[in-house]
Amino acid sequence: MVEEVLATRPAPATRIQGNCYIIVIVVSNDRFSGFVTVLRERKLPTLAIPAGYAALLDAYDLEAPLPRTLCVTGERHKFLEESGWRVYSPRYAPAESLAGHLRLPSSTKGST
Repeated sequence: MVEEVLATRPAPATRIQGNCYIIVIVVSNDRFSGFVTVLRERKLPTLAIPAGYAALLDAYDLEAPLPRTLCVTGERHKFLEESGWRVYSPRYAPAESLAGHLRLPSSTKGST
């Protein structure tokens, strides 16, 4: 079992103690798209930038089921919820990184 795990671990790993490894994953920030009007064949209610789960699905081309509601950040400073989209003000735009988009759900709580 341990041999299987060791044989399948990613290449850029460094053993630090016993069976513990540090794995370095390099994520390029230029994966995230700019303003769009359609995402995964779903038309947005306005010109906006995918955010949170929507951005991750798009950036990493993930084959995952779409939730009922996806988030985007719009051009205008107003909140809009329409046709399965939640459009946030630009002030809620996450950092253009994996961590930034993963944090979006907690940063937008109570914004509606």
